[in-house]
Amino acid sequence: MSNILEVKREQLKDKLGEIVPWNYKPLPGEHVFTAFIMGNIPIRVCSNTLTYEEFCKIC
Repeated sequence: MSNILEVKREQLKDKLGEIVPWNYKPLPGEHVFTAFIMGNIPIRVCSNTLTYEEFCKIC
C-alpha cells in the first residue's frame, strides 16, 4: 500500500498548486477542486495545470 501512495505523490509532485480558502474564486486558467486528506479532511486546492478529472485519474 505504501508503494501506491508513493507513486501518487510522484505523479502529483509539481501539478498541485496551493491550498486555498473555501470562498476562493479561480482566476482564468485556474482549476479549483476539493481534495480529501486521509479520506475525510476536505481541503480546497488550486492548480494551473491539473484539472479535477486528471486528479481523479491519478488518485
